[in-house]
Amino acid sequence: MTHLRLRSRWAWRWGASLVACVGVAAVAAFALVHGTQTSGAPRGPSGPLGPDVIPTLAQPLPGAKSVSMSVASTAFGDTPSTSGGTSAAGGTIVLPDTPQVTPPDAGAVWMNQAGNVAVAVAVTFPGQGLIITYTRPAVSNPSSYIQQAVSEEPGSQLISLNGVPAWGIPEPSNGSNWGLIQFIAGGAIIQIDGHTDLASLQTVAQSIVDRSTTSG
Repeated sequence: MTHLRLRSRWAWRWGASLVACVGVAAVAAFALVHGTQTSGAPRGPSGPLGPDVIPTLAQPLPGAKSVSMSVASTAFGDTPSTSGGTSAAGGTIVLPDTPQVTPPDAGAVWMNQAGNVAVAVAVTFPGQGLIITYTRPAVSNPSSYIQQAVSEEPGSQLISLNGVPAWGIPEPSNGSNWGLIQFIAGGAIIQIDGHTDLASLQTVAQSIVDRSTTSG
């Protein structure tokens, strides 16, 4: 299985197995969060679909447009949760609610969309230095997906969010890139990027998982 690492800090590992494992819609989702190089010098290590892109609070998704949370939520809810399009739409963008970060802390919202096939939404939290990206469709086997991610990404860790598998990579000691944690909840691949320790990111992730269960 090839995993979808949103805005990876290293080269993206993509190949023919991607279509077989997660479907054409997931390829569209990948393009939404990764972007493609159209001109100028590469901004990061090259991957099969273009250079790796390190996100910023000012531009968390390559080529995305700034939208209202209402517009993003509607598009997100209209996109099927699995790549085959057989699962019902109706996904919601569940924001964290912890002492560290709450829904009112959300700043600019960015979105890329490929019709009703795939959608990626990045919600920024400028005051907390966080970016949370929600991508639909998700993969059909979250556990295998997470295990494969851990086995393929150097320095990654397997994390349990009260039974929901996740994987994460700590922020580099020199602060040159984001720490991240990624998991699947509510029919979406969710990735949290932050310039903070992995335990703090895990607390934010756990809140999203818990609130997804409550809202679902």
